[in-house]
Amino acid sequence: MEKGNERKKHGILDWIERVGNKIPHPFMLFFFLSVFIIVLSWVLNYFGIEVVDPVKNEVVKVKNLLSSE
Repeated sequence: MEKGNERKKHGILDWIERVGNKIPHPFMLFFFLSVFIIVLSWVLNYFGIEVVDPVKNEVVKVKNLLSSE
C-alpha cells in the first residue's frame, strides 16, 4: 500500500513541476504585470475614472503613471 501512496504523491509533484515549467520566468511575469498596470492607469485616466474615498469623502482621480505628476 505504501508504494501506491508514494506513486500518487510523486504524480502530484510531477504535475506541479510540469505546470511550473510552463509559466514564464518571474522577471517576465513582473515585467508584463508592470506594463499592464501602466497601460491600465493610462486607460482609466483617459476615461476620467474617479472614486470616492469612504473615510475622507473625497473624490480620488486615477493618475496616469506615465505623466509628470
